[in-house]
Formats: sequence, C-alpha cells, structure tokens
Amino acid sequence: MKMQFFNLGAESFFSTRFYEEHYSLLIMFIFCLVLVTAILVFAFIFSENKSNPIKYSAYECGFDPYSNSRIKFNIRFYLIALLFVVFDIEVIFFLPWASEMSFFSSLSFNFFLDFFFELVISMFILWQVGAFDWDDEGEFGSLNNA
Repeated sequence: MKMQFFNLGAESFFSTRFYEEHYSLLIMFIFCLVLVTAILVFAFIFSENKSNPIKYSAYECGFDPYSNSRIKFNIRFYLIALLFVVFDIEVIFFLPWASEMSFFSSLSFNFFLDFFFELVISMFILWQVGAFDWDDEGEFGSLNNA
C-alpha cells in the first residue's frame, strides 16, 4: 500500500490539485497582507502627532465640558442593561417559533419548552439573588455581598 501523503517523488504533496485550485487565494492573501502592512507603515511615517489638552477633552456637542467626564459610574445601570440585552435576545428566539408553530413536531416543541423553562428559571434565580432590586442607597440587594 502506497501512502500518497508522504510521496516525495515527481508528484509531491505540494503539486496536487488542491494547491493548483487554491493558488489564486494564496496570492490574494499575500497581496492583502502586503497592502495592509504598507498602509499601516505609511500612516505611521507620514502622520503628525500634535497633542494638546483640547484634543483629549470630552466632546459635548460643541459646548465646553461642564465637568470631568471621568466620573464613577454606578454598576447597577450596566447590570440592568446587560440583563435586558440577554433576556431581549432570548425573547427574540421565540419569534420564529411562534410564527411556525403549526409545523412543529413533538421533538421541536419539547426543545421550545426546554428553552422557555430555562429562561424562566434563570429569571427566577436572578430575582432571588436580588439582581432586579435597588436599595435607597443605590446599591443592589444581596449581590453586594457576593
């Protein structure tokens, strides 16, 4: 039995039909790599680096900045936004299921129920740990102790 992969004779591995068909892709990849490198080098060489305090200040619609933009941001807004995005995307997955409900088999309906119960259980767990609660001090319930 002759192994084609390690044949180093007249027809080597590098002259196979695969490389003949994909040779143009290799040339295009090398051309793109050279082009990107050239653009980055020229931009680095010919760009001017003029720094001043106005360049690094916060832009507020053409007005002078009222205060420093580097203030502490309460994490509760980020957490609520993240939970909204996660649950919003999960609810979007219900739309194709709702529009094609008449074509469901019992297996696909079981997948739908499994996904729905996982969504409900995750919301219940987040509710139990206090992810949706704010205190008067602006802190989350039991998430601060975790």
